[in-house]
Amino acid sequence: IWGGYVWGGVKDDVAWIWRNEFDARRVLGICRSTFFVKRGTSWHRFDELHIEKGYDNKTITRLLREANFSVRGLYRCFHYRPPTRRTTRVCVVAQRRR
Repeated sequence: IWGGYVWGGVKDDVAWIWRNEFDARRVLGICRSTFFVKRGTSWHRFDELHIEKGYDNKTITRLLREANFSVRGLYRCFHYRPPTRRTTRVCVVAQRRR
């Protein structure tokens, strides 16, 4: 999903445009978002910049364990199914060890 994609959407009181790029050398996903929110009869614009660092599942697990967490599960984001090689976003369930 990263790398030169632009998409947007419109609802009754909000419109948005997301533009993203991927920095393969630093393994960073960069998303620049522009929103237009309707307040009364006026539209107000605001911009956001999101920078996401990519890690493989083994590195995430190792870093959590080093930080005294136990990994309870890795799932495809928004699903309770194990990630596959094609999964683009993973949710991690972790618990701090006592």
